[in-house]
Amino acid sequence: MTSEAPERIWPQCDTKNHIAELAELGVKPVPEVKSSFVEYIRHDLHLAAVAEAYEAAIDLCENATPSPEWGDDTKSTYLFAGQDLARSIRKAAPADALTAREARDKQVREDALRVKPLVWSGRGAFCDFGAWQIVTDDDEDFGYRFSGSPNVVFWHWKTEEEAKAAAQADYERRILSALIEGETDE
Repeated sequence: MTSEAPERIWPQCDTKNHIAELAELGVKPVPEVKSSFVEYIRHDLHLAAVAEAYEAAIDLCENATPSPEWGDDTKSTYLFAGQDLARSIRKAAPADALTAREARDKQVREDALRVKPLVWSGRGAFCDFGAWQIVTDDDEDFGYRFSGSPNVVFWHWKTEEEAKAAAQADYERRILSALIEGETDE
């Protein structure tokens, strides 16, 4: 659902006729910037924003705090009503908006952090902090071993490719677990 189109566009109005036509429609230009009349947002980003609005409403309902002056029964009813309302909002969230948000989030994740793939040489792959080795057992099940824990073997893949994919996922998990989002004070 991603697009090569810009996230936002603005119509160009360079003549007095265009400005007059837009003024008749109630659109007032910013005097310094003639092209800033109406902002349009790409449809997939709009849908993702709709999903975010539904999620914000759900969060408000789920995290509502009853007044300390209320009695316990009133507090309990209030919290139950908030949870019930949150479920109703979650059910009402448009499927296309949720799909657009997931596509946007996936694209952000893909653009933000990527781990280089392991480079396999036969049944072994090496990186700066260790090595992965594909192994087999007597039943011809495939597994992998990480050099950082040589006595542990992760088993039960039917093909060498599946075991390599599992080792790649383990490698990525180890790297990504050491990263933090945003800035740090340390």
